Amino acid sequence: MPLPLKTGCRDQEREKGGTSSDPGHLKSKNGVEMKEGQRWQPEEDALLKAYVKQYGPKEWNLVSVRMGQPLHHDPKSCLERWKNYLKPGLKKGSLTMEEQSLVVSLQAKYGNKWKKIATKVPGRTPKRLGKWWEVFKEKQLKQQQQNQKKKNGSNAPEYALYR
Repeated sequence: MPLPLKTGCRDQEREKGGTSSDPGHLKSKNGVEMKEGQRWQPEEDALLKAYVKQYGPKEWNLVSVRMGQPLHHDPKSCLERWKNYLKPGLKKGSLTMEEQSLVVSLQAKYGNKWKKIATKVPGRTPKRLGKWWEVFKEKQLKQQQQNQKKKNGSNAPEYALYR
């Protein structure tokens, strides 16, 4: 008996009885096979852009049907791809110094409310800002640890030896 996927997409079911080497294969009701985590191809991006131009950014479960071509990604993946990568006006690449300081000050004010913060940083998605923040915090922590080591003396052992 097929198990329903927990992606919010009612038209997909996990295939049962497949080989153990292909546990991540999915099949939608229209018979298009796809893999979980499959990379997006340029042709698929073009198909998604054409779909949005014609029908708007909605009804992601109908992309393959309306466009007459199989798209090997589930509707949620299509939405995420559009929101985070393909939507016009999104900035690509590193945050500018101004954006970085703005994000730091807004994070201090709002906490990790990335959707709210993203409204104040044009062209950046909540996902992108949240990822930047995590990397920023990791770098800060690493720098603090290095400064602490220098403060304690660079030749000091990192652990105590007991006899």
